[in-house]
Amino acid sequence: MQEGQQAPVALVFGRERVGLTNEELQKCHYHVAIAANPEYSSLNLAMAVQIIAYEVRMAFLQSQENTQPEYEASPYPLVDDLERFYQHMEQMMVKSGFIREGNPGQVMSKMRRLYTRARPERDELNILRGMLSSLEKPKSEK
Repeated sequence: MQEGQQAPVALVFGRERVGLTNEELQKCHYHVAIAANPEYSSLNLAMAVQIIAYEVRMAFLQSQENTQPEYEASPYPLVDDLERFYQHMEQMMVKSGFIREGNPGQVMSKMRRLYTRARPERDELNILRGMLSSLEKPKSEK
């Protein structure tokens, strides 16, 4: 809920039959699981949307009751900024030989999850990008 108070948030739902692709899931910062009866845990898309919309509405109403913000959050980077960071990191890992070009395997998936959990602020992401840029320069330029 705190994200929605700072910046626009998108709720992404998968296709009725197959859900979201792995690539689509990688772009999402949070994944939601709806608790259901384990004997028949399948929900159709319309029901999933209704449940999530209800929970978002309840969280919004509860936030309106709490007038004092708990903390002043630093801005979270824009999605495009995070994507550029991931691309830059992958380029550096390929260049260093840490991963193979065109076949990053699970490394980039795990790195995305790591940084999503860490939730770097905009300034922290800029530091990481600066670190990657400094590693690109030959030693004579440093």
